[in-house]
Amino acid sequence: MKKILAIILTVCLMLTVMPFGIFSLTASAETATSGKTGDCTWSLDGNVLTITGNGNMADYVSSSAPWGTSVKEVIIENGVTNIGDYAFYECTRLKNITISNSVTRIGKLTFWECESLTSITIPNTVSVIGHDAFYNCVNLSSVYITDIAAWCNIEFQSYKGLYNGTPLSYAENLYLNNELLTILEIPDGVTSIGNAAFKGYDTLTRVIIPNSVKLIGDYAFASCDGLTSINIPDSVKLIGDYAFSSCDGLTSINIPDSVTQIGLSAFEYCSSLKNINIPDSVVNAIVFRGCKSLETVNFGNGITNITSSTFYLCYNLKEVTLGNGVTSIHEDAFSSCDTLERITITKNLRTLSTKTFLDCESLEEIIFIGTRKEWENMEYSEDLQFAEVKIICVCMGEHTYTDENDSSCNECDFIKFTLGDIDSVKGVTDADAEWLLMYTFFPDDYPVNQDCDFNGDGKVNDADAEHLLMYTFFPEDYPLH
Repeated sequence: MKKILAIILTVCLMLTVMPFGIFSLTASAETATSGKTGDCTWSLDGNVLTITGNGNMADYVSSSAPWGTSVKEVIIENGVTNIGDYAFYECTRLKNITISNSVTRIGKLTFWECESLTSITIPNTVSVIGHDAFYNCVNLSSVYITDIAAWCNIEFQSYKGLYNGTPLSYAENLYLNNELLTILEIPDGVTSIGNAAFKGYDTLTRVIIPNSVKLIGDYAFASCDGLTSINIPDSVKLIGDYAFSSCDGLTSINIPDSVTQIGLSAFEYCSSLKNINIPDSVVNAIVFRGCKSLETVNFGNGITNITSSTFYLCYNLKEVTLGNGVTSIHEDAFSSCDTLERITITKNLRTLSTKTFLDCESLEEIIFIGTRKEWENMEYSEDLQFAEVKIICVCMGEHTYTDENDSSCNECDFIKFTLGDIDSVKGVTDADAEWLLMYTFFPDDYPVNQDCDFNGDGKVNDADAEHLLMYTFFPEDYPLH
């Protein structure tokens, strides 16, 4: 009994002490209106939060910032250099924010789900914006800046390679010195357009890039549906991954010989792109996945590999020319290309898989740049059928003949001329006989393209013209020699 009384007494004592401490701490947190945040201080006046001081704000995790999530207005005063991670995370009532020109960095997830935020001015001093800084700011419609060169140089940070929380991913309007930006003219002197700099900016209709630019970053113009064409200057050396991906309005793009590298998925899902030429200078693989309007592609000699899904979902692809450098084609590179009619390959392509053209139901011609012997040396699966495919061997313009009067190349199917077709028009007809007769009288006015001793008597005269005329009616009785 004594033990029970002792336990009850202890519990009663704890109840008289603990609520006082706990409730006093909670009340203190709820009523706090100021404090320290990193090198700076914060003060809350109603729903208006002001950050002052010199240096960086503290970084936070989730909704742990001491001012809570009910603020409606934020003022970052001059002297503050860094807006901390998660600083205004889930501040769903935040409508206005003023950022001073001293700020150089906006942290990661800083404005996560600030769904009441409709506009923001980002000073030209900001050089870093952390990943997902504006994620799910679904009502953000306007971004104001004063320096396009500074904007191009901002380091938009990614999360696992994705740029989902950039301000232009949501904002439809970018204002440069209070003027809506629809035609983007990059200032001369800018050397790179940063990763995701204009990602998702649908209002953009035209881009003018100066000769000073050497690099176009990853996702730089991704999902800019208003762009219809773009001219890349010959100063550019690198086009980043996904740089123009999902630009639904893009129909054409000019790629100069200065470009040596193009990101693997730089043009994927450009649904209106019809034709593209890749210069010899580009050496890496590229995919055109989802380019459903694409009809023709010409690869330069620098690319060596046609990788997996290169033309996946390219429903209108009709013709592809592969350069001399291509040595391999992935077996599903042409998956779903049922409209492909013609492909040009070279002798440097060593193997063809059974599945390479499995879905290419419309394929009519494989043009092979090489000799017949080189085609015969090609390694391909025994069950790879070419019964309905026309193989055209081409000797790259260097045909060989037994003698000058030989009409067919020794190595390929090239026909220099058809015996008897003197005027090279519509095969052998009575017009060729008439032409040859005139040649016997006026050789300078009626030139011929072959040896015309058709009757084999060692002479070219009117008898050969008569022989040729009879051949047009009775070819078996009057063979041409």
